[in-house]
Amino acid sequence: MSIKSSMTLELKMIDLRPILELACAAYRTNNGYLKVEQPVYDEDTNECLFVKSANKQLIKKELRRRENERPASMEVLDVDRELADVIQQYGRKLMFNVISGDNDFLMDISRFLETGRIPEVSIGLVAYMPQWYYKSLEEKDIKRKLRELDEGFLGQPGTKLADKDCEIIQSEYSDKFVSWNICAIIDNKLATWFAKEQMKLGPAVLIKAKVKDHRTHWKFKVEETRLNYVKVAQ
Repeated sequence: MSIKSSMTLELKMIDLRPILELACAAYRTNNGYLKVEQPVYDEDTNECLFVKSANKQLIKKELRRRENERPASMEVLDVDRELADVIQQYGRKLMFNVISGDNDFLMDISRFLETGRIPEVSIGLVAYMPQWYYKSLEEKDIKRKLRELDEGFLGQPGTKLADKDCEIIQSEYSDKFVSWNICAIIDNKLATWFAKEQMKLGPAVLIKAKVKDHRTHWKFKVEETRLNYVKVAQ
């Protein structure tokens, strides 16, 4: 294929709305966002039962079925259309606050929402939009809670903590550390640690932990007590 014909394929434009509805259906189907396919194992035998397709793969598969006039493999429900409406409304509100060059992802979203069209190669970006919407709401709530925190840390490095009520405010997977990074409020201060499994947002009890060090949170820029040897009950 020549370079010229390759560029023509990359610039092929398609309607945003059907892709966004499929993105919402894929998010519901996978119960979240998967960037790459994910094996699912049997809890007892650790045998791989099946592999969950990435959200982008689900969308592309359904588009191929539509092109070939085959029955749908992933049905778009009213709840998906409603979520697509909400995402479009939310995105349009942010369009006026996006500064050119400030955030490439937001710039792309703004352009797509304004024109109602996307390059075919940007299906993966649209597949991420439901996750972006929910994470935006989550971060907005987190920032509100962090503004109300007390200054200081939970103790000097080496201090042992036990039997403390806490609120899990974020549970985010880290590809780099292959663990879940947990953010929690304990004694009205921010505490963070790594966990092997995802934690539910909301109330929990810190059974025991040890203060590892003091930091400033890399993203939220507030004082952070880093913990290790953590045991938590929910």
